[in-house]
Amino acid sequence: MFNEKTAKTILTEGKKVLITTNTQKEIGIILEKKEKATESANTITIYKVKTAAGLIKWVSLAALETLDTSIMSEETDLEIVWPKITLSSAFQELLVQEKETMPLYKEPPAVNLSADEIFTMFYNSEVYIKQQSVEEIKEILKGFKEVFLYCVHTCILYKEERAFYEEYLYPKTTKILQTYGLTHILRMLLIMRRVQPTLNLSREHMEYMGECIRSFLFFLQMNESSLLDSIKENRDPQDAAPENHVPCATSSDTRHD
Repeated sequence: MFNEKTAKTILTEGKKVLITTNTQKEIGIILEKKEKATESANTITIYKVKTAAGLIKWVSLAALETLDTSIMSEETDLEIVWPKITLSSAFQELLVQEKETMPLYKEPPAVNLSADEIFTMFYNSEVYIKQQSVEEIKEILKGFKEVFLYCVHTCILYKEERAFYEEYLYPKTTKILQTYGLTHILRMLLIMRRVQPTLNLSREHMEYMGECIRSFLFFLQMNESSLLDSIKENRDPQDAAPENHVPCATSSDTRHD
C-alpha cells in the first residue's frame, strides 16, 4: 500500500492500476484525482478511475495498487492505443522555433491558416475521397475540434500563453479555433496518446478515433508544403494589445469527463 507522499508521485492521471473493492479486483486507469476533506478536518486524495469494463467511479488510495502490465489482456479497452505520432523534421523545426520565441510572447501571432481552417481543409479532402460519408466526416471534424479545445485548455499551452488565453479567448470556442493555427494542432497531436485515457471513450470510439488520427496524419503529410508556406512571422511587439480585445468570463476547468 502507498503512503500519501509516494502516491502523489506514482498515481498520476493516465496511470494503469489494480482496483480492489470488497473482494473484487479489476484493472483500471486513473482519470483524475482531487483532495477531499474528512470529518476530522484532514484532507485525503481520492481518485476517479475507469475500469476495463467501462465503469467510472471515485475510490480511495487504499483501493489502488500498481499494475503488473504482464497480466493485462490484449482484449481490454485499456490496450487500445492510438497511433504513435512522429512529426516530420520540418514540423519539428517549426515547433522548436516557436518555443524559442516564447520569452518574447505578448499575444498569439497572426496566422494565415487558423486551426479552424486547417480542420475544414481536412474535412474537404475527406469528403472528396469519401463522397458517400459526409455526415460521418462531419462527426470526425466535430470530434477533432473538441479534442483540440480540450488540449488547449488543459495541457498544450506554454505558461507564457495562458494569461492571454484566459483573459481574451476562453470560453469563446470559435475564437480559440480562429486564433491558433498549425503549431497548436501539432502540439495536440504530440500529446494525443497521453490524453486518450481522460476522454472516457468506449472501445468502439477509441478504435474509430485511432483511424481518424491516421487519416489526419496522412492529410498533414500530403499538405505539408502548403501548410508550412502559410506560416506567418510574428507580428511586431508594438502591435500587441489590440484595442478591440474585451476580457471574457473564465473558468477553472473545461474537462468533458
